[in-house]
This record gives sequence, C-alpha cells and structure tokens, in this order.
Amino acid sequence: MTPPEIDVGSKIRAFRKRNGLSLNQLSQLTGIAASNLSAIERNKSSPTLRTLVRIASAFHMRAGAFLDEVMHPNATLWRKGEGMRVDTGSDAHSVHILADEPHRGVTAPRIITLDPDSQSLRADGEDRDRFVHCLEGHVSVSAAGEDYELSAGDSLYLRPYSRASLLNRGSVVASLLMVVTCDTARG
Repeated sequence: MTPPEIDVGSKIRAFRKRNGLSLNQLSQLTGIAASNLSAIERNKSSPTLRTLVRIASAFHMRAGAFLDEVMHPNATLWRKGEGMRVDTGSDAHSVHILADEPHRGVTAPRIITLDPDSQSLRADGEDRDRFVHCLEGHVSVSAAGEDYELSAGDSLYLRPYSRASLLNRGSVVASLLMVVTCDTARG
C-alpha cells in the first residue's frame, strides 16, 4: 500500500496568504530563509519537523494541522449507541461519551443527564477547555466561584483549570452536551 501524498506546501501557502503575509514576512516571523519557504510551498523540498513547528507557531496553530487530512478522514460518523457510558458513581447522573475515542485527538463530546434533586456533578476535564450546551432542563454551573444558570439553548465556555460542577435546578431531567478538548489539541 502506497502512503498518501502529503501536500504540506500548498497548505502553508494558503495559511500565509490567508494571513496576508509575504514570503519575506513569514521568513522574519520564523527565522527560515524566504527561499527555503518558497521551496517548501512549491513542494520542491520537505520541511523538517522543527521547520514545520516554527511555521505553525507563526500562524498560532498546531503543527499537526498541516497533516490532518492525511492522518484523519474529513468526517467521522458514530451511530447512536457506539459511544460508551461512564460510571459517575450515582444513578442520578449519567455521562455518555458520544464518540468511542476522542475525535481524532481534538475533542471528546459527551451527553450528561442530571436527575432532578440530585447532587452536583463535577465537570471533568478541568485541565482542558470545555464547552457546555444545555439541551433541556435548567442547570446551574458553578465555576471558579461564580454561578451560571443555563436553560435549554444556553451555552457556557469553561477555561482550563477552572473547577466546575453541574446541578439540576429544575423538576425534570436536565441534559447537556459537553465538548472537552484533548491534550493533543494544544501546541
């Protein structure tokens, strides 16, 4: 089996142009000669990992973003029930990870259900970015000493290292979609 062709050069050129940079400007940001950048963009030369990291850093992005199309498909489908249920230690809470693996090392989406009058549930992934969207019900989110009230359709972003807990404030089951970034999404 032949490995897929990797066209990093055109991606670098696209990022450079999208950011309105000339080759000379990108050269100044990266410390890589403009002639070398030109050769990489034209796929006449392949960048080393160190070079790729320096270029990605100039665009404030992951170096792996240049390789995503080769490493991962454009879309991944998980059918209902293909995820996994996480033991929360309580029958009043449930967490169901929607994808059986983090989405290609970037996100881990999950559905959280909270019974009425249940104890609070810690929003895991405290060392990561978390996005919480209330699907139904009324939930109080305590984060970093502040309380946020979410109703169906409301969303909340939680910064890394902000401790957070979730509590159903309504008289019916509440459900949330929480998307947690994975460590490999950083840098």
